[in-house]
Amino acid sequence: MPANARPMTFETVLEDIYGTGLFSILLTVITSVTSFSSSFEIQSTIYMYYKPPFKCASIPGQLDSSSVVWIPRTIYDYIIGNGSTLYSFTSKSNTVVEQCYGLAADTKTGTITPFQCNHFAFDQSVMNRTVITQLDLVCDNSKWIRRFESAYLFCNGIGYLVAMVCDFTGRRGPFICFASLEIVCTLLTPFVPSVPFLFVLRCCRGFAAALQCFAINLILELVPMRLRAVYGSVYWIPRAIGYMCAAGLAYVLRDWKMIKLWACVYFVVYLTYPLLVYESPRWLVLHGQGKKAINIVRKIAKWNKVSITQEYIDQMDEYFAREYSMYLQSKMRPTTGNQPDFHTLRSIWPIYRSQRVSACLSFCQKAWNRTTVLVVVQFAIATVYYGLIADSTLASDNIFLNVLFLGLIELPTSFVSLGLSGYFGRRLSTSILLVLAGFSVFGTRLAVEFFPLALTGVAITGKFLFTVAYYVTCVYAAELHPTTLRSLGFFSVMASATVSSAFAPFNYRRRFLSSYYYFISCGLASIVAGLIVYAFLPETKGCPLAQTVAESEKFVRGREEEWAREMEQSRVV
Repeated sequence: MPANARPMTFETVLEDIYGTGLFSILLTVITSVTSFSSSFEIQSTIYMYYKPPFKCASIPGQLDSSSVVWIPRTIYDYIIGNGSTLYSFTSKSNTVVEQCYGLAADTKTGTITPFQCNHFAFDQSVMNRTVITQLDLVCDNSKWIRRFESAYLFCNGIGYLVAMVCDFTGRRGPFICFASLEIVCTLLTPFVPSVPFLFVLRCCRGFAAALQCFAINLILELVPMRLRAVYGSVYWIPRAIGYMCAAGLAYVLRDWKMIKLWACVYFVVYLTYPLLVYESPRWLVLHGQGKKAINIVRKIAKWNKVSITQEYIDQMDEYFAREYSMYLQSKMRPTTGNQPDFHTLRSIWPIYRSQRVSACLSFCQKAWNRTTVLVVVQFAIATVYYGLIADSTLASDNIFLNVLFLGLIELPTSFVSLGLSGYFGRRLSTSILLVLAGFSVFGTRLAVEFFPLALTGVAITGKFLFTVAYYVTCVYAAELHPTTLRSLGFFSVMASATVSSAFAPFNYRRRFLSSYYYFISCGLASIVAGLIVYAFLPETKGCPLAQTVAESEKFVRGREEEWAREMEQSRVV
């Protein structure tokens, strides 16, 4: 490869060594298995926690079910508290009350005994074994299911917070650690002996689920600028496949333990990570490890069938040293940022203002910044998305067909994301998708009230739009933050979104379909998020990734092209 007359930047280096693109393709394929794993894990919980019809198998004495009246928990507590059974056989709801609490009448002795069932017989026509049937998680113990689901999502947020260390330790190390944790937790889960132990494992597995977003940052830092939208979108294709595989395995096996064990096959791909996942050269350069960055660039070029001359390597060495020197200088001098003019107001203030420690605190110091906008976006997406996937009968009453249909619906979302973000850009695509998704939420509530036959179609359309918006936003969030604090900003956004997703299963199971409040709040949140994205955030399409906080501060709405030219000119010696 001859030395280039162009000013050397990270973007030109990545373009020069791209060649066949084999390494980028291979890296995307093997790391995208984490998105497969994430969707498979979430969808398999539908079968793990499937609640089949059940009957009490521990009626006291020698009585049969015809001598028992099943009563609600409130009546049972009243009888136990007052010592009276006069209410016993006056209940007319015997056929609709679950067989958890009952009054048993002995016709021989005339005694009536209140009792609580502690052993159950479950219907096995749909699933032979689930967590519920194995551990008797019905009646009073049914609360554990909601705890499992919300703990998983909440710990997912904790995982995102921990993932921020990537800005201090590098991208590769935490990625491999999280992958190892996922393997261990998934392999141990089928062998849980008790509910508390399962709860701990679900927390750990939720913590490891942040792995799916690690690779996005790394991939976007390793591919040319013109291909960021391509790789950032196709990365999510296995996510839809994970949906369908969960449905297929569950239909064939009908046993939650076997589903978990067979799903471990894809961990074979995880074993390649120590060999094929390299550290980000961008991160290495900004931490004074230019020689390591050059070695990685040479490895990538070799994968891509590109020959690098010694002259080009020398130029890289000089450029990397200059980048590190500029970064150190930017840290030593205080950053004052832009004056509060029109551009500053339209960009809702730059994210970071000073050195690394104070930059971490800047999230709390400013009520309005681009990170806050992205948090609002992810909050709106997660609230509705995880509420919809909590419904095991959204597309069909058959829980296997339902998940399969949802997977088929998500299959084209990556390509739609690619088309929209590549043609319209990230900002306009995100805005359009969120506004349309918000109106689809309103449409879902209207369908419940006036067009029940259209409910499934409207709800699925909303889920489709939110999924595409999520994919576009992931690329957008990574592009908006500088390399020095990209993980901090990106994972802050993702962690905040899990606050809403953790409560989504509770919201759905409380039958929010009967309430206007949920739909109005979610719909408005989505529409408002779309509008503020368009009004305040800069467009990242065609712009290089900012390396430092100082560069990111200058990247504001309305000055994108000017900023890109300044970044290129600043590299000219």
